[in-house]
Amino acid sequence: MTEDVHEKQTYSFDLPRELIAERPAGKRDGSRLLVYRRENAEVRITEFARLPEFLDESYRLVLNDTRVIPARLYGKRVRKSDEGAEVELEALILYPPLDESRAFALATKMKRLRVGDEIDFEDGRLLAQVERKDENSRVLLRFTGLARGEDALMKLREVGRAPLPPYIPRSRKDDRALDIERYQSVFASKDGSIAAPTASLHFTNELLRALEKNGIGRDFITLEVGYGTFQPLKEDDLRNVKLHAERYEISDSAVESINRHRRRGGKTLVVGTTALRALLSSAGTGDTIRSGKNETDIFIYPGSPPRLDFSLLTNFHLPESSLFMLVCATIGTAKAKELYSRAIEEGMRFFSYGDAMLIL
Repeated sequence: MTEDVHEKQTYSFDLPRELIAERPAGKRDGSRLLVYRRENAEVRITEFARLPEFLDESYRLVLNDTRVIPARLYGKRVRKSDEGAEVELEALILYPPLDESRAFALATKMKRLRVGDEIDFEDGRLLAQVERKDENSRVLLRFTGLARGEDALMKLREVGRAPLPPYIPRSRKDDRALDIERYQSVFASKDGSIAAPTASLHFTNELLRALEKNGIGRDFITLEVGYGTFQPLKEDDLRNVKLHAERYEISDSAVESINRHRRRGGKTLVVGTTALRALLSSAGTGDTIRSGKNETDIFIYPGSPPRLDFSLLTNFHLPESSLFMLVCATIGTAKAKELYSRAIEEGMRFFSYGDAMLIL
């Protein structure tokens, strides 16, 4: 029986719960790496630190330099009728804030919040008032009590926590510093994301220098990863799916470098599905990467395969997720499932803090 590329169920697979990585590897480049060469179907499993062995000077990297905002907060609603009722806001979406003292938030206990409620975050270190709420679990917060010259983002850097995805459990007592450091790439430079471009998390500065020493250049682009990347697809027919829009920016210098390298016959290794989405969005229906700032809600799956051929470095993704479907569009659904099955057999770790796959 032929699988329907438009059915969400086609992209389902069984994943043992114990393979979901809840903590990062001891070292960034200590994660494991599954290498798949399309030209001869060769599969190898090694350590991420050995990435330079699989690339030569014909390759050039494209990386997403977005920086994750420490946007997760624990708060208590302050209201006379039930003062102290705890309300956790999973992530503040600074997209950007409407001004320096406001931000949208996704609340896990939305029904308990009312317009006008005061919220005490992190034991009084940050205060806010609910100005508006909608049916999509979003609230608009206005931060109060900020010091002169201080804005919401500055305060978040002081008191916020890493906005980890729902499948990574954390309590208020967990080590904040570990996730603040490790749920961020070493080359992150532009604030704007509330989820990490996870394939980037494996790189160290030493590894980047080793790649550069081998003649492998790199370009940076920016795509701000939104909370929608973790939300399950609700539609069973993928032709009805519309993804949340995410902002991206590709500079003139990056475009010139990427296109020049491709024209010369060089190979482009895109690090992460976020960077790949930005490149495919900028190219539109053509085959040339274009510069500029824009938003994308592009949805790539085997029913709408990518128009440009790139190598891809990516983590292992959730079943029935748009990210896994993008991988299926790149190498075929049957092959993607085969490689994921191999990863499961080998006990490789999945999702944000998990291991990686290199598609050449």
